Amino acid sequence: MTTSYWHLSDFDAETKTATAISSTIVACSYLFVAAYATTWGPVSWCYPAEIFPSKVRAKAVSLAVSANWFWNSVLSFAVPPMLYHISWKVYMVFGTFNGLALIHVFLAAPETKGKMLEEMDEIFDSGRKAWQRQPKGSRLDDLVKRIEEGTIKPLGTHRRGPRDGLEMRQHGQREEQ
Repeated sequence: MTTSYWHLSDFDAETKTATAISSTIVACSYLFVAAYATTWGPVSWCYPAEIFPSKVRAKAVSLAVSANWFWNSVLSFAVPPMLYHISWKVYMVFGTFNGLALIHVFLAAPETKGKMLEEMDEIFDSGRKAWQRQPKGSRLDDLVKRIEEGTIKPLGTHRRGPRDGLEMRQHGQREEQ
């Protein structure tokens, strides 16, 4: 997307009547929409729903969606006058902001792929930088692996009472009576 913006800014106002350039502008616009619809577009809806804890998720996601629509409205009103006054330089502005957004996401948004919603607090509180590799898998994957290796044993699956449910103990530990 950044590249298509910068390519669009290469065309100056004096050559905008040329058919080839007009076709290129239309093609770059279509490429932008296709790239946006498969990259940044869904992120504003999916990422907020993944990263917030369940107790504030509804409010936080509604705030994120509201901010998304607010800035879409601002752009809808700001772009026509910008195109009139600074013409092709608008694409340079958009390309620059798109590049800055890429840097921001790289530095501030950790990968959440393969993680459970309940693990998001750990991801953000771990102190690990967003660009550093996150451990693969989730806590559930780790628990299943440890059960299969025999390092922990599931206990009490048929037990009734205050300790009803699945209990874990380290291999070799005695069970409390």
